[in-house]
Amino acid sequence: MTPQGEVAGVLALLIWAFAVYGLIVGVTKLVRFFYRRSSPENRLTLVLLVQDGENYVEGLLRTICYRAFLSKKEMRIVLVDTGSRDTTREIIRRLEENDARIELVESSQEFDPELIRALWAETGTESPFLLIDLRGYKNNRKIIPYLAVIVEL
Repeated sequence: MTPQGEVAGVLALLIWAFAVYGLIVGVTKLVRFFYRRSSPENRLTLVLLVQDGENYVEGLLRTICYRAFLSKKEMRIVLVDTGSRDTTREIIRRLEENDARIELVESSQEFDPELIRALWAETGTESPFLLIDLRGYKNNRKIIPYLAVIVEL
């Protein structure tokens, strides 16, 4: 065998070794990804109280969903609308149709403790439950970074 053939054989062997190594690493990462997503400590129920939030609700939900995907958290986002007079409910309904993690609950009361207890009971004891009242916020530049950090924790 010529020296050029020996070099080509060694090079082919190295390429195959790197390919097999890459395949093993990829499969390992995939298994860890699905295992991590299914573990209870990576589940989060986020309940947001909103009213007249058409200015920020769509951007907020899109950012939270994107950050939750990147952080590999399994998330449930429940928006409790307490009587919006703008297009907040329509925006949430449209997003709810496209994303199974988003859920709209309409309430005629300013604060309904029974509704919050029922949502908390559905969550279970092993999953974190976070309730945030966004009805006083009007500046989405303050809301979005705050909730994005919470999602990444």
